[in-house]
Amino acid sequence: MAQIGNTSQILVDTTNVFTTDQKFATPDAVLTWARDVGDANKVSIIITRSDKKNGIRGRNDKLILGCDKGGKYDSSESSTTTASKKCNCPFKIRAAPSTDGSGWKVQVIHGVHNHGLPDQYHGHPRKARLTADENKRVQDLTKRKVAPRHIVLDLKDQNPESVVDASLVYRKRHMMQIQERGSRTVLQHLLQLLDDGKYVSWNRRKDDGSDVLSDIFWAHPDSIKLLNLFPIVLVMDCTYKTNKYRQPLLEIAGITSTNMTFAVGFAYMESEKTDNYHWALGKLKQLITKQDIFPRVILTDREFALMNAIKDIFPHTTNMLCTWHIIKKVNGRCTVHIPKDMRQKVKNLWRDVVESPNEVEYQQRLNAFQQACVNSSNFVEYVNNTWLAPHKEQFIEAWTNRVMHLGNTTTNRVESAHWRLKQMLEHNKGDLCKCLEGMNDNIILEVDKIKKSFQKSFYYAEKTHSSPFFQYLRNFVSRAAMTLISDEMKRIDIVGTDKNLCGCKLRSTCELPCACELSGYTTSGVPIPLDSVHGHWKKLTMEEPLEDDTEDGYELDMSNAMEAIWTRFRSLDIVGKRALKSKMFELAYPASSSLCPPPEKIKTRGGVKNKDKGKSPKGYDVYRDPSYFEQVEREYVDSQGD
Repeated sequence: MAQIGNTSQILVDTTNVFTTDQKFATPDAVLTWARDVGDANKVSIIITRSDKKNGIRGRNDKLILGCDKGGKYDSSESSTTTASKKCNCPFKIRAAPSTDGSGWKVQVIHGVHNHGLPDQYHGHPRKARLTADENKRVQDLTKRKVAPRHIVLDLKDQNPESVVDASLVYRKRHMMQIQERGSRTVLQHLLQLLDDGKYVSWNRRKDDGSDVLSDIFWAHPDSIKLLNLFPIVLVMDCTYKTNKYRQPLLEIAGITSTNMTFAVGFAYMESEKTDNYHWALGKLKQLITKQDIFPRVILTDREFALMNAIKDIFPHTTNMLCTWHIIKKVNGRCTVHIPKDMRQKVKNLWRDVVESPNEVEYQQRLNAFQQACVNSSNFVEYVNNTWLAPHKEQFIEAWTNRVMHLGNTTTNRVESAHWRLKQMLEHNKGDLCKCLEGMNDNIILEVDKIKKSFQKSFYYAEKTHSSPFFQYLRNFVSRAAMTLISDEMKRIDIVGTDKNLCGCKLRSTCELPCACELSGYTTSGVPIPLDSVHGHWKKLTMEEPLEDDTEDGYELDMSNAMEAIWTRFRSLDIVGKRALKSKMFELAYPASSSLCPPPEKIKTRGGVKNKDKGKSPKGYDVYRDPSYFEQVEREYVDSQGD
């Protein structure tokens, strides 16, 4: 191989390296040999023409190979910037069967290239193709949510000479998605995935008579089991930026006997209106198998549409509000209305008001709070009108400690669930199928942790639970419950058997023995009885089948409904029969659904990165101002910086 010619044009002669007397059995063997020689000399060989003898005059067996830079660049006008590697390289090799029948012979027609040869293959489209082993590796790592850049690093660890880059991995992932879905639409594939995973799901269309999806709710079978085992406390909250349709996601979480969080259900809704929440909570209620079971407490933010729906669907449930968000919002107002030297004192007094153990103490602490804010009437009016007057029973401990909330007074559990889901989703541009995959992976991980926590409570005992007072509880009550009791025993010397001094908070909020009860057991020298612990803390397995309160199974009998459908089908004309059949087909075969995904909306939430922060920017159909405390904190930080 040699470089010839003057400096104005680079000419590289590769005639010698491709000249051979070797005979090959097949055209494929010729191609393999030519590409191996080309790889060794940084020449990329392609098939430019091939022919096969078929009895027609002029058609003979032959194979023409050339350089991948051969051919002319189409310089036609284009609206986009384009590029090409083609430079009309004349390099050509011809292979044909020898006349004596000993195999295929190779002849170099033109061995000179009109361009320089690369010193490496990085970025070359053919050399960067994935091998069979690399394809398998990319598929396995993609299923495990490994980022493309980490997949590239893994491939380079396996083969340091690999020139695969992240763009090729992205293309491979896209092809995997196309192959998996086949000819199904997004929602057909989603409904098929829900059916394959034995999810319980409901959906409804928009009211305009179209097939466009309005709301969809689904729940994993393990989540349904956990809900019916642990229905005492539910935490609900909406999150955003999880899908390309910009639909809000209502995520519902529960708490197990081992104090772990589990996902109950997910609802993608068209909007955050009472009707949408009413529909979603109605489907949640259908997941509960017994009519006498209902959540005692549902924790939310001050979302009026959700709060109104809870009142309608769960009228006997206490709707508590997140104390963290309330304290944060009041502190934001405090930063604006209260002088700097009094701010921390007022914030501490407000926290004391929220943590008032009884109504008498609440009134005393409220008076102290109002006295400290006597010169800030607007601030006091905001606190009274926005929080205390309409909602004090929903977040002040003097009232919330009367219900069994298992120690939960914030929505932190579901906020953490939002974070874990978004970590699994990787980005917010995926469709509902990608969202389901992320949720399913999260549920698998959390159910595994919950089962392990059950086994730890069943087989292991902590050192602090080795006291004889716990002998009736060990292996029958969760370690989380025994830890709460163990911490409560530290108050025995202070409280004794005085109920007024005890306050009985643990008994009312967790249905566990409080300090005054424990004092009686220690005085009499008897272990803590098992029946003093609520049944919630005694459930240490999720393997038992779901129970229902229907004795004869009439509620689940479909024979009358199926007979009514057949009767109706026979009475309809041809058009009516087709319509009814299509509806039944959607139930029996989810992949045949005519449901369409919602349109991809323009940006509706989030910060605005322009100078006019108070104005609605172009491209936004809804503009959300920052929360009050977010705005105040930002201004406060800016003022400190100045």
